Amino acid sequence: MTLEELDEYDKLLDLPDWDIYYWATKNYKVTPLADEWKDSKILKLLQKLSENSESEILRMPELKKPLDDEPKN
Repeated sequence: MTLEELDEYDKLLDLPDWDIYYWATKNYKVTPLADEWKDSKILKLLQKLSENSESEILRMPELKKPLDDEPKN
């Protein structure tokens, strides 16, 4: 990722999470896409990842259950 792309990504992450989600999933009826993001390379990459073109079932990983003898933080 170039410095310019990293800066653009940083600016995107400053926006409300739900705006990013709806834009990434191309649900512009809920949150219309702002003009400044229409030509965004970073948003296009995020949208491509969000498509799940291989129809892979995505889940959160299982959390490791701490053992009784492990120190707790």
